[in-house]
Amino acid sequence: PEAVLLWGRLASYHLAARDYDAAERAIARARAVRPGDSATLAVEVLLLVQRGRVAEAIAMQERVVAQARRGRAPARNNLAYLYRITGRLDEARAILEELVADGYGYSDVYANLAEIHRRHGELD
Repeated sequence: PEAVLLWGRLASYHLAARDYDAAERAIARARAVRPGDSATLAVEVLLLVQRGRVAEAIAMQERVVAQARRGRAPARNNLAYLYRITGRLDEARAILEELVADGYGYSDVYANLAEIHRRHGELD
């Protein structure tokens, strides 16, 4: 009952099955054990995105990035993705270019950045 990681994994399982109510219950249990846990927040962000509540997801992901040690690359890439899908392309590009410059240019970062270039008509 005190295993935050397991509650988060259970929430992820329910999200994959699109059982949002069960995911919310698992997230609530994780939150009760360790309020503000960044892994739990990350799962909750995904729930919000899947439910179409992207503005709330952005605010929460900004908290995740602020809490992450040195703004962990995946958390920053996820924030850039949320910025990108809501039309905040310049903010997304800045994060992604910084990730690449810092040596965190893995495939998800480049795919996210490529979408921004495509949207700007920069096909090369």
